[in-house]
Amino acid sequence: MFTKFLHNVPSGIRHEFKYAINSGVYEILRRRCASVMKRDKFSTDDGGYRVTSLYFDDVYGTAYNDKLTGILSRKKFRIRAYNLSPDRINLEVKLKEGSYIKKKSAVLTYDEYKAIIGGELFPSLEGCRGAAGWSSGVLQDFRSQKLKPAVITDYYREAFTADAGNVRITFDKNLQTGFGTADMFNASYSPVDRFYNQAVLEIKYDRFLPTYIQELFSGFPLMSEPVSKYILCANYVLEVNKKCL
Repeated sequence: MFTKFLHNVPSGIRHEFKYAINSGVYEILRRRCASVMKRDKFSTDDGGYRVTSLYFDDVYGTAYNDKLTGILSRKKFRIRAYNLSPDRINLEVKLKEGSYIKKKSAVLTYDEYKAIIGGELFPSLEGCRGAAGWSSGVLQDFRSQKLKPAVITDYYREAFTADAGNVRITFDKNLQTGFGTADMFNASYSPVDRFYNQAVLEIKYDRFLPTYIQELFSGFPLMSEPVSKYILCANYVLEVNKKCL
């Protein structure tokens, strides 16, 4: 089910496995995780938080088509906020190579976010709070891609962590997508129908997954699959737009 240990994994590269699970399995697994793992540092008093992302793509739909056709080496850009608060906004690029991932990010102010969705791509670094992100190339890479807002994803997340193996386990549910604007802070949200009564389990770790965490999933025939909240939302938007024609 999992890769237990790999030598010589480059720094920053992580394993990622995804599973679509029903609400019953979700309830059991989240309780198991809560019994032996820590909530992540962003968790609220009720245990979870809202994650809203604006994904970008080029005029050819490269990010969408690469994911849909299963291209092993791909990347996508997104702007992400938590609990729809303008106080914490990240511009992120997620690099995918088979079952390995790497993520880079740069912090944005709300004004910088508005500039991006308005088509401005930061001709200079002066006054950019996220300027530190340029050292990782995130903003330069984004600016060079000539990307436009594509789709909004929105869901409720519960996340658990363990120090050994740098493990992170998340459960995402209540998937929605935004309509009417590219501004995720002002969009109208609608549930993605086919996601009803489901959740996405994601398991991420560095070089190894501790045995005691592997045992949390015993008794369930989980099969890793390329489930994508981004694709689910993009397809739902396409369906709705066709019905409106």
